[in-house]
Amino acid sequence: MSYLKLNQLNVLKRLLLIILFVGFYFMGLRPIRSNVADLIKSKIEVSGVDQFQQSSVGITTVYSDGDFSKKFVFKVPFGMFFLFSSVCLIWLQARWEDFGILILIQIGFWLIAFLSFIPGSNGNLFFLEIMDFLTRYLSPLGSLGIPIYIMYRRKNEDSE
Repeated sequence: MSYLKLNQLNVLKRLLLIILFVGFYFMGLRPIRSNVADLIKSKIEVSGVDQFQQSSVGITTVYSDGDFSKKFVFKVPFGMFFLFSSVCLIWLQARWEDFGILILIQIGFWLIAFLSFIPGSNGNLFFLEIMDFLTRYLSPLGSLGIPIYIMYRRKNEDSE
Protein backbone atom coordinates (compact mmCIF):
# COMPACT_ATOMS: atom_id res chain seq x y z
CA MET A 1 0.00 0.00 0.00
CA SER A 2 1.17 3.44 -0.75
CA TYR A 3 1.63 6.15 1.85
CA LEU A 4 -1.40 8.04 0.51
CA LYS A 5 -3.72 5.07 1.00
CA LEU A 6 -2.44 4.49 4.54
CA ASN A 7 -3.01 8.15 5.35
CA GLN A 8 -6.55 7.99 3.93
CA LEU A 9 -7.30 4.91 6.06
CA ASN A 10 -5.96 6.71 9.11
CA VAL A 11 -8.24 9.70 8.47
CA LEU A 12 -11.25 7.43 7.89
CA LYS A 13 -10.51 5.57 11.13
CA ARG A 14 -10.38 8.84 13.08
CA LEU A 15 -13.62 10.09 11.49
CA LEU A 16 -15.36 6.82 12.33
CA LEU A 17 -14.18 7.03 15.95
CA ILE A 18 -15.40 10.62 16.17
CA ILE A 19 -18.84 9.65 14.80
CA LEU A 20 -19.07 6.76 17.26
CA PHE A 21 -18.05 8.98 20.18
CA VAL A 22 -20.56 11.70 19.26
CA GLY A 23 -23.27 9.03 19.06
CA PHE A 24 -22.24 7.68 22.48
CA TYR A 25 -22.27 11.21 23.88
CA PHE A 26 -25.82 12.02 22.77
CA MET A 27 -27.32 8.56 23.24
CA GLY A 28 -25.55 7.52 26.44
CA LEU A 29 -23.81 10.32 28.28
CA ARG A 30 -26.41 13.09 27.87
CA PRO A 31 -29.27 11.05 29.42
CA ILE A 32 -27.00 10.17 32.35
CA ARG A 33 -26.22 13.86 32.85
CA SER A 34 -29.94 14.67 32.80
CA ASN A 35 -30.69 12.01 35.42
CA VAL A 36 -27.88 13.30 37.64
CA ALA A 37 -29.26 16.87 37.39
CA ASP A 38 -32.73 15.64 38.37
CA LEU A 39 -31.28 13.70 41.31
CA ILE A 40 -29.30 16.71 42.55
CA LYS A 41 -32.28 19.03 42.25
CA SER A 42 -34.46 16.63 44.23
CA LYS A 43 -31.89 16.08 47.00
CA ILE A 44 -30.64 19.63 47.64
CA GLU A 45 -32.69 21.62 50.14
CA VAL A 46 -33.16 25.24 49.13
CA SER A 47 -33.51 28.20 51.47
CA GLY A 48 -32.87 31.87 50.82
CA VAL A 49 -32.68 31.48 47.02
CA ASP A 50 -34.98 30.55 44.16
CA GLN A 51 -34.09 27.59 41.96
CA PHE A 52 -35.44 26.32 38.70
CA GLN A 53 -34.35 23.83 36.09
CA GLN A 54 -32.79 25.81 33.24
CA SER A 55 -32.17 22.81 31.03
CA SER A 56 -32.06 19.07 31.37
CA VAL A 57 -28.49 19.28 32.70
CA GLY A 58 -28.42 22.62 34.53
CA ILE A 59 -29.94 24.18 37.61
CA THR A 60 -30.25 27.95 37.88
CA THR A 61 -30.15 29.56 41.30
CA VAL A 62 -31.33 33.14 41.69
CA TYR A 63 -29.88 35.03 44.62
CA SER A 64 -31.72 38.19 45.66
CA ASP A 65 -30.89 40.66 48.42
CA GLY A 66 -32.79 43.92 48.24
CA ASP A 67 -32.07 45.55 44.87
CA PHE A 68 -29.29 43.05 44.08
CA SER A 69 -30.24 39.97 42.08
CA LYS A 70 -27.97 37.54 40.25
CA LYS A 71 -28.37 34.18 38.47
CA PHE A 72 -25.93 31.34 39.01
CA VAL A 73 -25.89 28.24 36.82
CA PHE A 74 -24.84 24.82 38.08
CA LYS A 75 -24.22 22.33 35.28
CA VAL A 76 -23.52 18.63 35.44
CA PRO A 77 -20.05 17.93 33.95
CA PHE A 78 -19.20 16.29 30.65
CA GLY A 79 -20.95 18.99 28.60
CA MET A 80 -20.22 20.42 25.18
CA PHE A 81 -16.69 21.53 26.07
CA PHE A 82 -15.94 17.93 27.04
CA LEU A 83 -17.40 16.80 23.71
CA PHE A 84 -15.33 19.33 21.74
CA SER A 85 -12.16 18.40 23.60
CA SER A 86 -12.77 14.68 23.18
CA VAL A 87 -13.31 15.09 19.45
CA CYS A 88 -10.05 17.04 19.26
CA LEU A 89 -8.24 14.36 21.27
CA ILE A 90 -9.56 11.65 18.95
CA TRP A 91 -8.48 13.63 15.89
CA LEU A 92 -5.05 14.26 17.39
CA GLN A 93 -4.74 10.56 18.28
CA ALA A 94 -4.01 11.43 21.89
CA ARG A 95 -2.78 8.95 24.45
CA TRP A 96 -5.20 7.31 26.89
CA GLU A 97 -3.57 9.31 29.69
CA ASP A 98 -4.73 12.51 28.00
CA PHE A 99 -8.32 11.29 28.00
CA GLY A 100 -7.88 10.41 31.66
CA ILE A 101 -6.67 13.93 32.44
CA LEU A 102 -9.69 15.37 30.64
CA ILE A 103 -12.05 13.18 32.67
CA LEU A 104 -10.26 14.04 35.92
CA ILE A 105 -10.58 17.75 35.13
CA GLN A 106 -14.31 17.35 34.60
CA ILE A 107 -14.82 15.33 37.78
CA GLY A 108 -12.50 17.45 39.94
CA PHE A 109 -14.05 20.79 39.03
CA TRP A 110 -17.52 19.29 39.35
CA LEU A 111 -16.85 17.97 42.85
CA ILE A 112 -15.62 21.36 44.04
CA ALA A 113 -18.55 23.11 42.33
CA PHE A 114 -21.02 20.64 43.83
CA LEU A 115 -19.58 21.10 47.31
CA SER A 116 -19.94 24.86 46.79
CA PHE A 117 -23.47 24.44 45.45
CA ILE A 118 -24.74 22.89 48.67
CA PRO A 119 -24.11 25.93 50.94
CA GLY A 120 -24.90 28.20 48.00
CA SER A 121 -28.39 26.73 47.84
CA ASN A 122 -28.88 27.99 51.37
CA GLY A 123 -28.23 31.58 50.29
CA ASN A 124 -24.45 31.84 50.73
CA LEU A 125 -23.36 34.21 47.95
CA PHE A 126 -19.63 33.41 48.30
CA PHE A 127 -20.16 29.72 47.55
CA LEU A 128 -22.50 30.52 44.67
CA GLU A 129 -19.75 32.68 43.15
CA ILE A 130 -17.21 29.85 43.49
CA MET A 131 -19.59 27.35 41.93
CA ASP A 132 -20.43 29.70 39.08
CA PHE A 133 -16.77 30.49 38.37
CA LEU A 134 -15.83 26.81 38.28
CA THR A 135 -18.69 25.67 36.03
CA ARG A 136 -18.69 28.70 33.76
CA TYR A 137 -14.96 29.38 33.31
CA LEU A 138 -12.46 26.91 34.80
CA SER A 139 -14.03 23.65 33.67
CA PRO A 140 -14.34 24.77 30.01
CA LEU A 141 -10.87 26.31 30.10
CA GLY A 142 -9.37 23.12 31.52
CA SER A 143 -11.18 20.97 28.96
CA LEU A 144 -10.24 23.07 25.96
CA GLY A 145 -6.69 23.45 27.21
CA ILE A 146 -5.92 19.73 26.91
CA PRO A 147 -5.87 19.61 23.07
CA ILE A 148 -3.79 22.80 22.99
CA TYR A 149 -1.35 21.27 25.45
CA ILE A 150 -1.07 18.11 23.32
CA MET A 151 -0.28 20.13 20.19
CA TYR A 152 2.34 22.10 22.15
CA ARG A 153 3.84 18.89 23.57
CA ARG A 154 4.04 17.31 20.12
CA LYS A 155 5.70 20.38 18.67
CA ASN A 156 8.34 20.24 21.39
CA GLU A 157 8.85 16.48 20.89
CA ASP A 158 9.27 16.97 17.14
CA SER A 159 11.83 19.75 17.60
CA GLU A 160 14.05 17.60 19.85
